Amino acid sequence: MKLYVYEHCQYCVRPRLVADIKKIPLELIFLANDDERAHYDLVGKKLVPILKKADGSCLLESLDICNYLDKLTPDIKLAKTTQSDILTKLLDDVSSLSRELIYPRTIYHPMNKKDFPTLSAQLYFKAKKEKINNRTFDDSLAQSKQFSLPLLEKLNEIATTMKHQYISGDKFSYHDVITFPNLRRLTVAQDVLTIPDKIMQYLTLISEQTHIELYPEFDFSQSLKI
Repeated sequence: MKLYVYEHCQYCVRPRLVADIKKIPLELIFLANDDERAHYDLVGKKLVPILKKADGSCLLESLDICNYLDKLTPDIKLAKTTQSDILTKLLDDVSSLSRELIYPRTIYHPMNKKDFPTLSAQLYFKAKKEKINNRTFDDSLAQSKQFSLPLLEKLNEIATTMKHQYISGDKFSYHDVITFPNLRRLTVAQDVLTIPDKIMQYLTLISEQTHIELYPEFDFSQSLKI
């Protein structure tokens, strides 16, 4: 089976997690961010992740792909746990607060080179995300300290809720499938964001159990602005 993904996409990380935890072999294919044709040829619209199954058919939506992969190995079950409403709200807040830090750094971090192999791919992403943020990437980068403060407050709140080695229990569960990608993408901004120890321990634990690396700290001040 083939899984078409972006490295930087948190939704693409979800099925990669399930496949790695359950030891299901997948061929990862990283698409250039501006390669719309590859998406349309596969499924008729621009969307990732895309799972191309052994029979040639394609499956969309990250959690649908996770459920499909989960059923392939019923002997290896993901734990069932209950995630608190408080944690769910905090994670939603983190997603909205992190855009100003994450988007401008995404195109410059060397680990995302597969997603942005050309200037065209970088500009494609930049135009879309600057419109969402209503701010240029240069302005966002210049105000990084300001944007990191409210985000850090939410991360400290999340850290206080973490009583287990995984997000809501002592075994890997579907809550980790959703939470790890959300928090993992914050590591791209470690140049300005000091992630609480409990969260880094959690991220490191899962990263070491899978093939999904955390972003190493990178000096974005030396990046070529576009």
